[in-house]
Amino acid sequence: MSNLSRRNFVAALGTGAAAVWLTAETRDVLAAGARAAAAAKAQAPFKVLTADQAADLDAATSRIIPSDGTPGAHEANVVRFIDESLAGFAKDQKEDVNKLVAELRKLAAEKHKGAKSFAALTPAEQDAVIATMEKTKGSHFGDLRGLTIVGMFADPKYGGNANKSVGSWWDSTTSSPGPHPSAGMTAMSEHTHSSPPLAPLQTTTIKYKPEDEVDFVVVGSGAAGGVVAKELSTAGFRVVVLEQGPWRTEKDFTHDEIVIGQQGLLTNDFGKSPNTFRKTEKDKAKRQPCVGYGRLVGGTSTHFSANFWRFREIDFKEASVKGTLAGTGFADWPITYQDLEPYYTKVDWEIGVAGAPGPFDPPRSRPYPMPPHPPKSTGVLLERGARKLGWTAFPAPMAITSKQYNGRSQCVQCGFCIGFGCEVRAKSSSLVTVIPKAVATGKCEIRPESYVRKVETDARGRVTGVKYFDAAKKEVFQRAKAVVVCANGAETPRLLLNSKSNLFPNGLANSSGIVGKYLMFNGGGFAQGQFEHEVNGYKGIVATRIVWDLYELDPKLGLVGGGGFDFRSTDTPIGFAFGGLHPDAPKWGSAYKRELQKQYTRTLLAYGHTTSLPLATNNISLDPELKDDWGVPAIRMTFKEHPQDLKLYKYFSDRAKDLVDAAGAVRSWQPPVTDAEFSVHLLGTCRMGNDPKTSVVDKNHRAHDVKNLFIVDGSSFVTGGRGQPTMTIQALAFRAADQIVGFAKRREI
Repeated sequence: MSNLSRRNFVAALGTGAAAVWLTAETRDVLAAGARAAAAAKAQAPFKVLTADQAADLDAATSRIIPSDGTPGAHEANVVRFIDESLAGFAKDQKEDVNKLVAELRKLAAEKHKGAKSFAALTPAEQDAVIATMEKTKGSHFGDLRGLTIVGMFADPKYGGNANKSVGSWWDSTTSSPGPHPSAGMTAMSEHTHSSPPLAPLQTTTIKYKPEDEVDFVVVGSGAAGGVVAKELSTAGFRVVVLEQGPWRTEKDFTHDEIVIGQQGLLTNDFGKSPNTFRKTEKDKAKRQPCVGYGRLVGGTSTHFSANFWRFREIDFKEASVKGTLAGTGFADWPITYQDLEPYYTKVDWEIGVAGAPGPFDPPRSRPYPMPPHPPKSTGVLLERGARKLGWTAFPAPMAITSKQYNGRSQCVQCGFCIGFGCEVRAKSSSLVTVIPKAVATGKCEIRPESYVRKVETDARGRVTGVKYFDAAKKEVFQRAKAVVVCANGAETPRLLLNSKSNLFPNGLANSSGIVGKYLMFNGGGFAQGQFEHEVNGYKGIVATRIVWDLYELDPKLGLVGGGGFDFRSTDTPIGFAFGGLHPDAPKWGSAYKRELQKQYTRTLLAYGHTTSLPLATNNISLDPELKDDWGVPAIRMTFKEHPQDLKLYKYFSDRAKDLVDAAGAVRSWQPPVTDAEFSVHLLGTCRMGNDPKTSVVDKNHRAHDVKNLFIVDGSSFVTGGRGQPTMTIQALAFRAADQIVGFAKRREI
């Protein structure tokens, strides 16, 4: 079911043979099944399901996660979750559930002649039906499994996980104290934080009128936009920040996986703002999610992992040092590490980064402002594995507080980190670092729920302001002396391409034809491992130690680029139940349940973060047919990995497995290396350079074609770095703002 498979709920289900669970005494089980069916019918009236449908679904979900000494789907009242969902957030999935029930009944009749329902079958016959569904392409097995998993582990307010019955599972899986990360177990209200009370964030700002010609409009309020807004407003300029999403604060930052993962509380809505995807320009693009980003004030920085690696010196000049590669846009940057270092340091101190210099650190002018986070269990295991391989693990630089900092709380290690907002302001998002300073100037207006559709220009080709839709979908024109676009590496080129005019027929600032091209994701090679003892990696921040020994590779390998590693265990129980087990593990039944219970606390992921090559054929363009809910042409992504990148990812996958094995895993495996079709790292689509024929902006982020237009976000990257772009995005934003302030004060805009 598309909605229930969204984002972190998505995982490969696999096609392994199903484990069949049989009772010793069929007669007793038949009686138990009859009682379960009767109980389902006897509940309070369902809102959507009929009593017979509920009985069939109760029986079927109880075979996916059975009752065998600990609560199963029946005890968790998964069928009530299904009904409540169909009456609420998944109301558009009713027909899919009807088809699922119809398939169960059809197969039931085939397995047992005359059977009128799935619930009427014996458990053995029910298992045979589900095994058939699992092996049949196009069946509704995935829907059945997905509904069961989410209903088991989601917050009880959705009708499942009744009385938090799943809690006894997790109590039996670990000797580690404290609640486990299931929304039903650890709703935010159940956390007790020792942090001092935080002063409320100011969410009222100066109000400019659309007809006021402000000095700058900033499009986007994320990692780059927040920095630019703060720097321009503190320099005395009048600034309007237009953010397409709402202005949320920590009171909104729930630990509810459905609200976050399925309903997209913090992210772009693929229903209202759809994408299309194709591998090559010869292919017909298909509607599917391919671009992910934060859609709220603070942008993706509100829910990122907060890995804050600096680029090293080689990242800015790798093409000239290592050689170019034919058929790619692999090139040097027009700036150096030394140009950016003061701004990296500014990010460290103004945004707030915890860490300690490692053996591969580039030169720095000032130490970290906060000590590194102590190693969590996954960090200790990474240290062990690295030592055995002759490598060195060192503290991960993280934009998460390791102590109280600038009025913000120290991290409380809640475990709901990547993908979730931080309710104690420990995560160094734009929302809690630079935007409050911008607002405090009295010069900066943050205007949420303002979706920019076009940058307007006059007859001279100068920007005059932007057109945007307000919360009521009313079009508004905001005048401005200059515009800074910070919308991310997908929405920025989309906006420029949608801003075409007679003077700019191919899109604004696109005389080079480069806008949207050279899209990079950052690549990766992965391995997973299961350990004899508890890892409990779900606790705390994403990563505490990293390895950079393969940041640059031996030329004899014949590979381009390099990268680094961390160990992590970031799945909530819902995500882990979908895809955290070994590919050969059962996908349902008692054996599946036992594996979930055992392996959730014993499994980790070795993540090899790598470079990826810029290719003109990988790009963001406008879909010629599909439009969003506002009538604006949708993003069309074209993306296919370069063969060199696939070789690099496989190499890093192999080394990731070496790390996991050296760390002591009793079992390890590698996900297949395939072409990516979705990313949250969106880089390179308005690249910077000195030549207007081969780049969109100059080294100061000014558009070559439009003197009062600036582009500041991941789209200006020339190469993608080794997988952690946000630190560099913010350093570039501080540097760009510094240059823009200088231009404005010298009247050079």
